[in-house]
Amino acid sequence: MASPEKCPGCGAPVPADWTVCGKCLLPRNIATGMTEASVSIRCQCGGRIGPLDSVCPSCRKPKPRIDVGRSDDQGPARPKSAGTSAVLGSLLMGAAAIAAGYLIFSTQLASRPSEPAAQAVAGASTATASALPGSAPADPQATTEALPLAPQEWLVRGKVYDLLTLSPVARCKLVLTDKVSGKRFAARTGTDGRYSVKLPPLSEGGYSVTLLLGNRAWPFLEEMDPPYRQQDRNRRESSLELLTSPSLVHVPIMLPGGQAELDYDLVVSAPPRL
Repeated sequence: MASPEKCPGCGAPVPADWTVCGKCLLPRNIATGMTEASVSIRCQCGGRIGPLDSVCPSCRKPKPRIDVGRSDDQGPARPKSAGTSAVLGSLLMGAAAIAAGYLIFSTQLASRPSEPAAQAVAGASTATASALPGSAPADPQATTEALPLAPQEWLVRGKVYDLLTLSPVARCKLVLTDKVSGKRFAARTGTDGRYSVKLPPLSEGGYSVTLLLGNRAWPFLEEMDPPYRQQDRNRRESSLELLTSPSLVHVPIMLPGGQAELDYDLVVSAPPRL
């Protein structure tokens, strides 16, 4: 007759189709491959103490405390050291503190904007503050000077006088023509020979000038430096040849950017009667 099957944990008899030991409650799937020797410990007297025994069945000595995973063939078990448990606890606590610190640092880093983005936000805030009415710029040296506005109109003024007598020439007409559009503007001198005319600003071409004495175009010279009126008569007489020169050319009036006014004096050799 076959001997009854025993639980490898406690050695109690179990049926052939057992699933859990009725004495030690050891599950059969865990007990598979186990033997009574593998789960028992050896006493100092040579006897074996089962996992559920509190004393040695042979010598009745108390069951000693063993290290986890220690084989029964290694002799009597040694009690665990309290210092080892303390060290392990300290290591676990340290690891937990490090993990918590890393988590806090990662959260703060994710909520902080990057350096270029922070600079961009700061720059936008400064620009907005500077644009508010009545607010002063944060850094006066960083402000740029405003560009001069383009003039709405040009003012050309001057005097027409005789090259030899230096007398003002009255009742003569100046015609200024836009070389691009052909639009004309006119001014007439007073008894003191002075005139003024307002013109739309131009970006190209300039204004050509025609001087009319009566209904006739008359040659003229632009004022020079020093002015003709400050020169002696002999020098002024030598300039008469320029008035009759066929190569006499006048530069169109064109004011540089931002300039709105121009003094434009003319000299002529006026006929005795106009």
